[in-house]
Amino acid sequence: MASLGKLDNSGRSTPRLKTPRRLILGFLLRLCVIYILLNGSWTGLQKAHAFAYRYNANVLLTILSLEQHVWLEPCTASDPRVDMCVLYRASGSDSPQVRPHLGGLQDYRALSFMIALILATPIRWPRRLAATIAGLTLFSVFLAARLAAHFESTFVTNPIPWLSLSGDAKSFILFVIAHPPWYVAPVFIWTVVVAWPLWGELRLAFSRAALEP
Repeated sequence: MASLGKLDNSGRSTPRLKTPRRLILGFLLRLCVIYILLNGSWTGLQKAHAFAYRYNANVLLTILSLEQHVWLEPCTASDPRVDMCVLYRASGSDSPQVRPHLGGLQDYRALSFMIALILATPIRWPRRLAATIAGLTLFSVFLAARLAAHFESTFVTNPIPWLSLSGDAKSFILFVIAHPPWYVAPVFIWTVVVAWPLWGELRLAFSRAALEP
């Protein structure tokens, strides 16, 4: 039986504030559906991301002057999560070492989760599209920093000047950039591009949903 609100001066029942469960459940449902759709193998989005990932990583390796020693290529492996390999040629060696690389799939999982978070948020569509573009930009910067930290800590003998730190500070920053759980960056970027700047609009949406007749 539905609870009644308070009576106003005219004798009519006014709406009572309730927890906006419908809005929250709608957000979670949209989040799950969009995330599942983006990760469906039939979409081809994972292959497109793997191609863009390899291309951008090789450009970054050129900027870091590592292209003669390290590069990424597509490869097949027994592990279905591996869709690319890192080829590493040590100084004085003619044949490169081949190492499976899981970064492409892990980063696509994070990217698709970030996009799903933004698109599932109950704000106006122009805001969602603008937040998606801003999120993709921030995610690209984060990915470049993470890859640079990984390459610098794994393959570079002479430290890169703009990544050169000393002692524990360098180890801590490299760890924070290169080894967070995959869902941390998407949630942080969603907070920056949606939840924080649009908090007033989100609060209004929740307030409207909380008013049930």
